[in-house]
Amino acid sequence: MKNVIAGVDTSVSSPTTTLTPDNFTANPADTPKVTEVTSPIPTNFPTVVQIVNGVVTPTLEVLLYDVLGVIDASIPNKDQNRAVKRIIHDGFDKAYMDILREAYPDSSFAFGPGHTLTPIPDKSNAILAATLKS
Repeated sequence: MKNVIAGVDTSVSSPTTTLTPDNFTANPADTPKVTEVTSPIPTNFPTVVQIVNGVVTPTLEVLLYDVLGVIDASIPNKDQNRAVKRIIHDGFDKAYMDILREAYPDSSFAFGPGHTLTPIPDKSNAILAATLKS
């Protein structure tokens, strides 16, 4: 058995022949073609946008509505109620901004005064509002 070293001649830019182990020169048309395997999901599929705008935002708005409702039911003092609701609403907005920064790393979000999330009692209304915003 003889030792054969197969290689490519780097002195030519495009080899016209292929070396085989028996030093046989073959026609490049006889060699099998390698095709690139691609993912069945396109790379530009807007998954993140769909998840954030269609799922996360409406869910947070409904959850915020429920939490603020619990505060209304449990804290009768109006000043305390307002203060706790503002703290909770600010916390939701901060979490939402963190989600947006993670979902859209190439964007810089700047919102004015006020809250970015609006409490909405019904999930279908929240989804409708999210689709109207986009």
